[in-house]
Amino acid sequence: MTLAGIFHDRTNRNGGLLRDTALECNMEITNTRFKKRIGKMWTHLSDGTLNKGQLDFVLVRQKWKNSVKNTEAYDIFNSLGSDHRVVVSRVKISLRKPRNLLNEYSTTTVLSNGMKNFRGSTQ
Repeated sequence: MTLAGIFHDRTNRNGGLLRDTALECNMEITNTRFKKRIGKMWTHLSDGTLNKGQLDFVLVRQKWKNSVKNTEAYDIFNSLGSDHRVVVSRVKISLRKPRNLLNEYSTTTVLSNGMKNFRGSTQ
């Protein structure tokens, strides 16, 4: 798990549980993967003290970690009265058929079934 953009030097019990869960389930915390300025990292503003913290995270499976191109927090929903900011991830996905499906109908399989070519003529 990469911790390039850490907002806090320390964490509470829930932060430790999140880290342990991400490691156990082979997941990536995308908020910490990208180096950001402090203003783009905080996701929560406490009511009384106005302390900023990073409480909201986006997790993806390690398999898809290279598909996530950016993750950051925005102020676009401040008018809703929430003390949290929206966390957005930009994802680029390239989907392909699994190799076992591509090889399922190979030329040898088709010829062994009595077909001479892929156009459907059987003789």
